[in-house]
Order: sequence, then C-alpha cells, then structure tokens
Amino acid sequence: MLNSLLDSLVDNKSFIDLIKENKDSKQGSKHGMDTLYSLIQHENYVGEVINLDYNEAIIQVNDYFKHQVGGIASQTFLVATRINPNKPCALDLHGTNLEQEHEKEDCNVVLLRVTNTAELPIDAEKMRLKIDLAQDSDVGLGHWEHTVDPTVKRVLAFSGLRCRVIGTFYVENIDANLELCFGSDLSNFYSNRGLKVFKPTGNALENIVNFGLQKNKTIKIGTVRYSSTQRKNQKNNSVEVRINPDDLVAQKTAVFGMTRTGKSNTVKTIIKAIYQMRFLMFKPKKIGQIIFDPNGEYANENLQDMDEDTGQAQAIKNLWKIPVNQKLGEQSDVKIYALSESENNPNINIMKINFFDDKLIQIGKDLIDQKIETDGANISSHYIRNFLNLSFESQQEDDIGGKKRYARRLLVYKTLLYKAGFNPPKTKKVGPFDLFGDKLLQSMHTVDDEAAGVEDGMGTNGSDNGNKKEKPVKSLEKMQLYKNAAEILGRLKTQEVTYDELILAFDGLNDYISDQESGFKVFDQYYIQNSESKSSWVDNDLAVLLYMFKQANASRQIAKAKVFHNPKGSTGDYADMIYKDLEHGRLVVVDQSLGESQINKIAANRIMQKIFTENSKKFADAKQPSDILIFIEEAHNLMPKGTEEDTTNIWARVAKEGAKFKIGMIYSTQEVSSIQKNILKNTTNWFVSHLNNRDEVRALEDYYDFKDFSNSILYSEDKGFIRMKTKSNKFIVPVQIEKFQVR
Repeated sequence: MLNSLLDSLVDNKSFIDLIKENKDSKQGSKHGMDTLYSLIQHENYVGEVINLDYNEAIIQVNDYFKHQVGGIASQTFLVATRINPNKPCALDLHGTNLEQEHEKEDCNVVLLRVTNTAELPIDAEKMRLKIDLAQDSDVGLGHWEHTVDPTVKRVLAFSGLRCRVIGTFYVENIDANLELCFGSDLSNFYSNRGLKVFKPTGNALENIVNFGLQKNKTIKIGTVRYSSTQRKNQKNNSVEVRINPDDLVAQKTAVFGMTRTGKSNTVKTIIKAIYQMRFLMFKPKKIGQIIFDPNGEYANENLQDMDEDTGQAQAIKNLWKIPVNQKLGEQSDVKIYALSESENNPNINIMKINFFDDKLIQIGKDLIDQKIETDGANISSHYIRNFLNLSFESQQEDDIGGKKRYARRLLVYKTLLYKAGFNPPKTKKVGPFDLFGDKLLQSMHTVDDEAAGVEDGMGTNGSDNGNKKEKPVKSLEKMQLYKNAAEILGRLKTQEVTYDELILAFDGLNDYISDQESGFKVFDQYYIQNSESKSSWVDNDLAVLLYMFKQANASRQIAKAKVFHNPKGSTGDYADMIYKDLEHGRLVVVDQSLGESQINKIAANRIMQKIFTENSKKFADAKQPSDILIFIEEAHNLMPKGTEEDTTNIWARVAKEGAKFKIGMIYSTQEVSSIQKNILKNTTNWFVSHLNNRDEVRALEDYYDFKDFSNSILYSEDKGFIRMKTKSNKFIVPVQIEKFQVR
C-alpha cells in the first residue's frame, strides 16, 4: 500500500518537489543530489544512446521528440543518464537511502555536445524508400510523407546524431556535504546498457553552462546560442551565461574575430565587468585596466555604443556613470591618454615629456634611441652607434668631479636637442654654469702662442728660437673659431648665454679637441698630470656628443623624436602617471588613433615596460603586485608576430611571465596565426566569433575542442555570436554576448 502510494507520488511529481514538500527531510537533503536530478527533464526526452566510447556517443533520436524540444541544432548540449527522471531512486520520505544513492555507479549524468549527424545501419534502406516516395509525389499531392502509413512513417522518423563526450556530472561527499561535481571525461561505460538522452533547457541548461560559478561573484555576459538561425522554439534564448571577472585577472585572454562581428563589444563587456567589481557586495576589488585603443572607439563617443533608448552616442569612458548596487563611480576613475590633443576630450593627458627636464633626460634619450632604431635609419655609422650607446647616469653627491663632468655632458646634450629643433621650456638662454676651467679657455685663446702655455706651466721644453712662422689663412680661421668658442664659454661662467651661441661654442670646442695642431694635447697632458682622476679632460661620452655637432645628419635623426617633446610639460613622465592610475584601480584608455603608428608603438612599449618593471619590483621585494589588466586592440600591430621566436620582446615577456606579477593580458585580433604560439599556448580564456579564413580556423583547432565549432565559426557571421572558454568554465559555451550599454 505504502509502496504504491510512493510510486504514485513520484510518478506525478519530480524528485525535487518531493524533497521540498517533505517536512521531515534532513537539512542536508537539498544539496548536490537535487541539482544532479534537476539536470534531467523528463519532458525533454529526445532519444537513446546506441553507441558510446570515452570520446564520442552515437544517439538515436525521433522526429517527434525533436519537435517537442524545439529541435536539436549543432553544438546543442544534451545529457545522457540511466537515472529515471520520474523515479530517480528507491527513496523513502525521510531520505534514509539518499546518502548511499550517490555512491551507485549509475548515479551520474553524462554531458554531450552535438557535433554532426551519424549514419545508422537502416539509413541506406530509408534513403531508397524516400527516393521512391519523392518520385511519386508532385506539387499538388502535398509532401511525400503524407502518403506514408504510420508504421513506415515511424521508422523514417528515427535518425542518428554524433556527439562529443564533454564530461560527467556526479555527486561526491565533501566535508560531510553532498556536492555536485564535474569531471571532464567518462570514467566507465557498458556496451550492453542503454542511456536515455534529454535536451536541457531553462534552469537545467543554466546550471550546466554556469557550473562552478557563484552568482553573487559573477556577471551576466550573454545568453546561450547554438546556431546562427535563432528561433524562440529552441528554448535557450533567455538562458543566462555568466563569467567570473576574477578569471581574467593575471591570465591571458584571447578575443578573435573579423571586424564588425562583436570583438570590441565583447571587450567592452569584459571591461565593464572588471570595473564594476569595485561595487560588489562581498569583497569588492579595484583592478587597474589599460586599453591600447588604435581607432579611438574607447576614448570617444561613437554610434556603436549608441544608447538604444535615447539614440545618443556613448563611449567606454562614461563607464563610471552606470549605477551598480545603488552606487556610482567617479569621473576620475577613467583617464584618457594620447599623443595629441582632442576636441572630444578636453581633459586628455598628453603622452609627451619635456626633454629638457633633468629628471627625464634619460627617458627622452631612450625615446630618441627607439625612434632612430625603428625608423630604418642607417645606424651603421660609427657616430650614430656611439650616440645610441650613450646614457645619462647622474653621479653620486660626493663625486664632485664626476658631477661636473655629468653637468657638462648634460649642457652639450641639451644644446644638441636645441639644434635638432626641440624648443626649450622657457627661454633660449642658459646659465650661469662654471663647467669649463680657466686653463682650458686660456689654452683656446692662446692657441698660437706656446710661450703663454709655458708661462702657465703647460708648455714643453722645446723652443722655436724666436723664429715666428706665418700662419696659413685656414689656421687663422680656426684660431678665431677657438677664441670665439672660449669667449662664449667664458661668459657662461657669470651670465646667461643663448643656445645659438652654445652651438657655435661646442662646434669650435669639438674642432679644438680633434685638431692635432691646436694645443689641446698640451693642455690635456697638463690636466691629466694635475687632476685627481688622472684621466683626460674630455671623456668618451662628451667626445661623442661634441662630434654630433659636425654631422648634418645627426640633427635630422634626433629631430625624429620631436613628436614626444612637450616644452610645457610639467607633470613628469606619462608612463609613471599611467602606472599610478593603474595602481589606484583606474581605467586608462591610450588613444592611438592620432599620430604615426610607429610613434604610438614606441609609446606603448614604454608603458608596457613600466608596468612590467614596477610590478616585478614589488614581487622581488616580497610585496603584493598591483592587479593590472592590459587590453590590446588589433594585437597584430603591437605584439610579436606569430613567426617570431624572440621572447625578450616586452609584449612576449608580459605574456609569458606576467601572470606571476599579477598582470593579465587581453588581446584582440582577427588573425589567430599572427600571435606567437607560446602566447597562445599559455592563453586561459578564449572568446571567438566569426573568422572567414580556413587557415585561421585551423590554427584555432589546436586549442581545446574548438574543432567542434569550425564550421560555425567559418560560416556564421552574426555579430556577438561567441564561443567562450574561461578559466572557470569546464567546456566551451556558445553564447550571444549582450550589447554594451552605458546604463
């Protein structure tokens, strides 16, 4: 009597409903077993597994059941199980057998993905029959199946589907709690046992695609989408797909797809999710984000992000206006940087520095070096090579001689900048500086009179016996040049002189030093004998800088970096400013739509180097590095090419080593093959939309099971139709990404 009553109850209510209504059930009864059984929806039965191995399943389905569930598209998730959805277990109302039920081998659900049709043994005969029926049909008699008797029609309704085995849902006793688990394989199967197959929809499908994610720590990124043909009867349009923003932190993420297929929208949705982590109810977190924006679509309002209600153009820079948990951000949360000013962004931060700022001298020199090296200039010339090898390292406070030499080189270098067309910040005058000693200036003034040198203790023991030789005209011109240079450098001791005068002075000083007949050798011997350093007055770096004044091409090469110079710059190094913004968890957009691409690349390299260096320093000092996410649009323009093996490139280094320094990288491109393979191999998160090239699709097939989606990726051009695999997702999920909106 009791058993028949139980059977009746179970037949009419789902297992979960029974548990919910059982007032005497144990507190732990609503657990992993409930969720496991909820994946099996008896009303969504589609067929039977007729062949199974560790990687693949062949299932037989019937047209009637396919119609009942809204059809079965390619890539549809199916579940196969031996659990009876109406009578899942021999369970009494108190759940006394529940603890043992999960230990049964058949207490699991196998997750499948439809990949293609499968041929059944009877298919050849069915094909011949359908051909005969079609031949007897015409336009006026209706469709050929209308003439088939019920028995034949039933036979024709069966077909086969080929499915990939994705994994197994099962229940484990973990810390005295029964929890739903997922294994990415099949632990066992029996060839003489059948499995019933169901198409999960609604909550069951949502639990599958979001398995392992906690709702209060995740954000909705879109809805499940199996195919380009999106019909409501498929029953998956409203099934939410969620991601955990933490999956992207300190990881590499790839966003692949053709232009206008939703790459940027996907990136913006990710940026929004990361930004809004600061408003989480539990454990809010600020993460610095930086976007290298080649087209200006993140920095400026555009119709791609048009508000669907008002029709107004929007931009990611307005992200702070979106309310989350009744909170709003601040405008200062988003910073825009660019090489040029923009009418659309009056508060833009210009990525230029004052090359004359003593604190930024080496940074400016590095920018000149990079520009010369990347511009295809002939760097085989010895004077260019020597200049590129020169660096400015300030001397210690107690090294008085070294500090004076450094200041002398600094003045010559700044004059060289001026000659190349760099405008000084305030005035074209400098000084007073006591950098050129009286002995040197005196020797330049008296270059034709060795006796004067002897009187000052700098002469030799030789004598010309009073026989004065007439100086040639060229020598007289040189003597006047040296005297003029000495006069300018002499005035510099007590007053300001102009850069134009210094150009003449250093040109003359270079000639004086290199002229074998000028008397510099006599002075230098005296200087070496009487100085503490016992070294020449002119060090190698100074000689390199002075020689540049004699080369017309030198100024042209240095002038190429003028685009990085801002004489009014007073805020310091833009790379420092950007890193500080990222430390504070701000969103930084580097607008690269203006200016030469090569210049933008040099600036981007500097920023990347700064981020990597500073975070690695914190790591080495046993400090927690700042969480930073780097977004690289059109990554093939910045990152090393797929054919390159250079792993010392800063982009390759960040991709390879950034994770341990808490640096995440999200790169976006339409060319999978353009990315270095070692970067692809270490990429954790994948978002793939339409690619129109078989070579690119084949390059993608090497990773996870994207091969299952090759045809869909190749032929489905729908905007925002993404195949997604994240760190928390156990398998690839096809998803329609939500449109980014600033609201």
